[in-house]
Amino acid sequence: MVFASSAPSVTIISFDDELMRRFAPENLRNLFVKSLQDESYESRMLTNAVTNAQKQIEGKNFDIRKNLKDYDDVLAKQRDIIYKKRDAILMAEDIVDLIREFFKTTGLYLAQKAIDQTNAAGIISGEHLKRLVEPQFMPEGSIDAQAYDNAPYEEAGDDLGELLYKAYLDKRKTWSSKEADNIERTVSLRVIDRNWQGHIDTMSHLRDGISLRSYAQRNPLQDYVNEGYDLFKEMNDKAAVDTCFNLLNVRLQRQVHVEHEHQPDPNAVDAEAQEKAGRVEQKSPAETASNEENKE
Repeated sequence: MVFASSAPSVTIISFDDELMRRFAPENLRNLFVKSLQDESYESRMLTNAVTNAQKQIEGKNFDIRKNLKDYDDVLAKQRDIIYKKRDAILMAEDIVDLIREFFKTTGLYLAQKAIDQTNAAGIISGEHLKRLVEPQFMPEGSIDAQAYDNAPYEEAGDDLGELLYKAYLDKRKTWSSKEADNIERTVSLRVIDRNWQGHIDTMSHLRDGISLRSYAQRNPLQDYVNEGYDLFKEMNDKAAVDTCFNLLNVRLQRQVHVEHEHQPDPNAVDAEAQEKAGRVEQKSPAETASNEENKE
């Protein structure tokens, strides 16, 4: 049997409680401890003070949770974009348009890295562009450096993107449609996943130290949003560059079928090509381009 009591509940708080240590002045605490010893004391004024202190803590905790959610939302939106792109690669009938967009992005990315740092007008250096493209993306002698000298980077980037895409299409003609589709999907997914994992680590490092910006009278959350957007764009550009690099360098090794022996998948990329361009490069061409830019 359960009995309900109408008696009011009583909460007992010690001056050693964290709440009292945080909000009660030290001299008041010493006064009560000295005068009351181990006796209890009840006061409406103290009750109201404790109630107000609890409200302050609850409000602060709410702000902390909301702030954490705002930070989490930044990466959650980026994750949603990446997952939708992965789903499109997996589910689409073909990804020809996506691959062409990757080559366009690659052309602009490399052209931007080749901008002459001594020229504020965004004019590129043909020799610098040649070093970025050859031999990583195209054979030696493919780029006429003089033709790109003093060209605006957008114009040079569009032209370079088309040049790289044409080179890829010539290579793609040596594969069957099924082989080409399998290679494009496999390479794209591997590159996107690898760059996304690296981006998560980068965002984590950024978040660890972003709160210190408040000492400089800056909004840490707004800085996190802005810099996170720039890092996300850079990550997507690098994924496009790495994908194009892989596609231009990958080699298909077809196995001759021998009866009674187990053979590998005929659409598999050979080990040498995997090492060079398929699985995980020790240094991506996008990183190489960034390093070249820093040296200039």
